[in-house]
Amino acid sequence: MSESQILTRQTLTRFVAVAGSVLLLGFLLYRQSIFIPTHRVFQFAMSGVSIGIAYAGLKRHDIRNGLAALFVWYLCVTALLEKTNSWMLILNAIYLAGMSAAVVLHQWAVESRLRPYLILRIALAGAIASIANGLIIIALFLFSWRAVLAHPESAYEAFYVNLQIGALIGLGAGIGMEIAEYLIAKYFPVGEGSIERETSSGHVAP
Repeated sequence: MSESQILTRQTLTRFVAVAGSVLLLGFLLYRQSIFIPTHRVFQFAMSGVSIGIAYAGLKRHDIRNGLAALFVWYLCVTALLEKTNSWMLILNAIYLAGMSAAVVLHQWAVESRLRPYLILRIALAGAIASIANGLIIIALFLFSWRAVLAHPESAYEAFYVNLQIGALIGLGAGIGMEIAEYLIAKYFPVGEGSIERETSSGHVAP
């Protein structure tokens, strides 16, 4: 198998493992609602694919193609909506950018401090995704401050619900990252971007 084939399989493994873990967790909790764009829990579908793309691109050190894939996904999500308007375009763009930034922050923290700690890596993914999801809501509220003033209780509720959903999404993504790196170390360990180091606890570190 050539190096380019190995790199491609590494990328696909990371995307499928991360996106699949988030989607599976969301489906177990909320069933088919995660596939309905008008439902709040559609975030599982949107975030699962978004985080999977961002993670696969980041680990392969191919940011340009990763951004291109995210843009294509952004267009697909926008096309799924029944009513496409400027508000939905802004909402989707901010959401994808926020969750992608969460992936970058998580990987920076993992590489800097948390390589040997499996549980902490997964917990950190949940915490960062939760905070990112809450901040995304705040950012969106800034574009609709009149609605917030008219219904402050709804704004608070949306913020806390998004924190909870974000934590679940992050936990699913964190588990998916660990599964991806284990599979890559076992089956595709050769080539740039592969994971060949073992932690002191015997787990493969991302």
